[in-house]
Amino acid sequence: MQKIKSQKLPSLKFINDLNSLIVQFQEVLKSTNNKQYIKYLPWVGKLHENSKDEINKDKLFQLLSISFQILNMVEENIAVQYRRKLEINNDIEKLQYLFPGVFNQIKNYDKNKIIDGLKKIYIEPVLTAHPTEAKRTTILEHHRDLYLLLVKKENPIWTKIEREQIDNEIRSILERLWFTGEIYLEKPNVISELNSILHYFNNVFPNVLPTLDQRFRYYLQQIGISENEIITNNIFLNIKFGSWVGGDRDGHPFVTPEVTKYTLMEMRKNALRIIFSTLNNTAKKLSHSNNLTPIYDELNNKIIEYKNLLQSRLNSIPYNNTNEAFREFINLIILRLPIKYEQNKFVELYDFPEAYKNSNELINDLNIMLKALKFANSHNVIINEIRNLLVIVKTFGFHLAKLDIRQNSAYHENVIDLIIKTIYSNLIDYKKLSDVEKCRFLQNELEQIRPFTNINYPVKDVAKTQLELMDILYNHIII
Repeated sequence: MQKIKSQKLPSLKFINDLNSLIVQFQEVLKSTNNKQYIKYLPWVGKLHENSKDEINKDKLFQLLSISFQILNMVEENIAVQYRRKLEINNDIEKLQYLFPGVFNQIKNYDKNKIIDGLKKIYIEPVLTAHPTEAKRTTILEHHRDLYLLLVKKENPIWTKIEREQIDNEIRSILERLWFTGEIYLEKPNVISELNSILHYFNNVFPNVLPTLDQRFRYYLQQIGISENEIITNNIFLNIKFGSWVGGDRDGHPFVTPEVTKYTLMEMRKNALRIIFSTLNNTAKKLSHSNNLTPIYDELNNKIIEYKNLLQSRLNSIPYNNTNEAFREFINLIILRLPIKYEQNKFVELYDFPEAYKNSNELINDLNIMLKALKFANSHNVIINEIRNLLVIVKTFGFHLAKLDIRQNSAYHENVIDLIIKTIYSNLIDYKKLSDVEKCRFLQNELEQIRPFTNINYPVKDVAKTQLELMDILYNHIII
């Protein structure tokens, strides 16, 4: 097998890791009767300018795309392992922008001021997308599986045969990638972009957020804020996601009101699916027997209340847990989710009168369970199960992420002009008004008892489209 040319690469580990994956990619190319493409591999190929081989350009693009994805994975893993090494060696100065370094900088601050400050911090990563960057969900899943195997190989415990099995799995994924197609053959649409970001919401963030919260709590304790103080003061790493996909219509004619409506519904569906799955997993773990656990009155009263409230849905509970109050309560909470599920699997959104109206109502119930577990001195379950559940619900709510509805201001100017011309039969030329006059006019309109406009106004073109969008947004406000 050809080796990677090492003189220009930055570290021995980088060279070895990249070489290992590229060598296995070469093996896949050989086993699939595509060895003529090996010479085109970056870093190892020996391509001659006068080469007369007939090649398939789609396969060549495929080869390059997979190769550079491999490079990205190796770089990402190297960075993670490097940060781990710094943390093991307590090299705080080089971790100044991560939890160890940040908390080290504030370790001498007044503890109460730190707690108050943390409650005011708000973080909102916003996911954007572009049709040229969208990848098929299948490809993203293969990439994730490949990366996790690369991380798995970092563990020194594996025997020779176990490491060979990991390599077999790597070759299997590379082979699937080769036959699947990394690149869209047709221009991806907005729904493709949406599916791409939903992959991260479904498969990455729910796993990462509890781990991030554990690290957050650990370093808070390192500067003197106890676990009990964290729970008592309701301190969380306040993360809420945002997204442009399906809402950014600035110069994007395919983001219609219908697309935005579909996006909002898909985001709500995926948020509730994640919450449903997390609640289910939590219920399996909360096997506390009433015979061995002190029962908190508020929890017991809530169970009785929900049994009466949800009688028509009680037959949906898969198991009878009347002697396990915590598990029983989680199952009743699941019954209040605005969803329909069968055989313990999410089916679809389903609003009914007794359902939770928003995620805050669910959080209130989880806080009752938290107090009940505290009353029972089940502190480890609070930390490892209920808190993880709260992290998921607080982050995603029933909406998954805030959807940015972006549009060019000139577009809105035209919409308002068309509406005003309809209302006043062209007697007012809104565009010719000065900024001060526009503000005065709009303020006066908003102060009128009659509505400024509504979805049924006889406007045309962009104004009608914008009113349809506003109506959709009004009817899909979710927290």
